[in-house]
Amino acid sequence: MITFSFILTRLHLLLALLPLLTFRKVFNLLHAIACFVFRSSRTVKHPSILILTLTTHCNYTCRMCLKSRKRKSSKGALMDYQRPKEMDFGALRDLLREHADYLALVKLQGGEPLYHSNIVELVDLLNELKIPFDILTNGSLLTEDLCRKLVNSYCFSISISLDAGRNETYRYLRHGGELPQVLSNIGRLNDIKSERASNRPILNASMCTFAENIGEVSELLEICGQYRIPSLTVVEGHDYDTAFTKPHQLARNNKERFREELARARSTARRLGIILRLRFPCLADDSENPGNQSSEQVSIVPPRNCLNLYASVWLLPDFNAMGCSCSTMSWGNIREQGLQPVWNDPDGLYVRARQDLRERKVPVACRGCIYSGGFLS
Repeated sequence: MITFSFILTRLHLLLALLPLLTFRKVFNLLHAIACFVFRSSRTVKHPSILILTLTTHCNYTCRMCLKSRKRKSSKGALMDYQRPKEMDFGALRDLLREHADYLALVKLQGGEPLYHSNIVELVDLLNELKIPFDILTNGSLLTEDLCRKLVNSYCFSISISLDAGRNETYRYLRHGGELPQVLSNIGRLNDIKSERASNRPILNASMCTFAENIGEVSELLEICGQYRIPSLTVVEGHDYDTAFTKPHQLARNNKERFREELARARSTARRLGIILRLRFPCLADDSENPGNQSSEQVSIVPPRNCLNLYASVWLLPDFNAMGCSCSTMSWGNIREQGLQPVWNDPDGLYVRARQDLRERKVPVACRGCIYSGGFLS
């Protein structure tokens, strides 16, 4: 959901990204935004943003990850975490070369994106094509060689999922991981940035909260201060259909405690000068913020519009496209159909969704979206 606060808390990232963009990339992005503003059924020929789920494989088994889900369900139905799959590098290379002149951003995620067998070649390719990119990672595979490739390159940001301020909690939530190892990797990355007098990549930490770790937000903020991480994103943990996520662990059943801990975290963030981003729909006033209602409620909330449908394509390892992370159905397979038939075809889900939003209807493929009804959502 794009709001003034959203932009303000990401201004440092935008300022780092802008010098890496050519006029053509900026124009293409502005054109996509214009299509969004005027609610066109078609948009730019080349997406400005590619979000790539490089692999469903990971070296961790986190308690809240769909990899740990207790039964097959609609959550993550497009990705079978029990049978890990990774994106074909040859097909990905061709896709990036075709759209390189127009891509303002490529987001690399997973699974664990650094676990992809061609991650080094992919980083080299993105640098060669001068495509800005960021990485969402658990940080455990940030080796010295990879850090040297990333510093002062077209990698403008790295977001590291930490989820705890203490190693015992970290190990409990993120099986296979050790917090000291990840922090050591972050320290190495910072040393290389200092050595090269570079501010890139900019770091962000993230935290998915439950009753077990909400009391450690302030501790994680202290870690951010120590390791030169300028921002922390803290989100509400939901029912991920895993054996771990029980109702009593969720924020919606511990509202007062969560409010107290988040108030303490805000004070700590102000003291340390760290940007604190909070996403807790259950703590919002539903009557004033319809976009913060539960997934059971949003199907009846008329949406406003969705910039994702005009600027970005989210691709799974098999090249199935999704409108966003809330989707549980394929919007088309670009390896089989090509990008344009999926992206701008009159009979495709993207065009139909744009038309539905223009008529203030909830697109079939968007039902259950947590941003439905939000400002520029």
